[in-house]
Amino acid sequence: MDTYKLAIIYGDNGYKSDDNFGKIDKFGAINDGLLHSACLLKFGKEKFPNVEVFNKLTFHHEPDVISYFFIKLGHAVFINSTSKGMKMGILLLPEQISDNFQNVLYKFAEGIEEYSVTLAYDLEIVNSLLESKSIQNSIKGRDLKSLLDVYFSKRSKNLKK
Repeated sequence: MDTYKLAIIYGDNGYKSDDNFGKIDKFGAINDGLLHSACLLKFGKEKFPNVEVFNKLTFHHEPDVISYFFIKLGHAVFINSTSKGMKMGILLLPEQISDNFQNVLYKFAEGIEEYSVTLAYDLEIVNSLLESKSIQNSIKGRDLKSLLDVYFSKRSKNLKK
């Protein structure tokens, strides 16, 4: 992930998942000078040409706002926000995550163990602003796999209620 700005992790119950489930598209060269937003929109227009929202948004929209629409299509998005040698990022999760998709996300997490990651979920747009819940690393040495453990245990408790 070190050489890319973004990754789309295809879910198994999303738009265009049929042949893409588990596939990870990494794109946006980290040093190319383009904004994350511009890269996301270009990708959206190329891979999802029938999804009109990618033609309506502009590079002025924040990357997490644009990512919201990939999430609504059933896929996860990783935004690499590495700066000055500090490897960081945010993983935005869709609402529905099957057991198979969980396994894909854990495999992705293995590839970015050295990153400090925030996990964002329950995304929604309220009064034109993107709102979400998040889980962050608060203890040094906790990686994305640990955050996913917390998220999935929290989610399974909520499902049992």
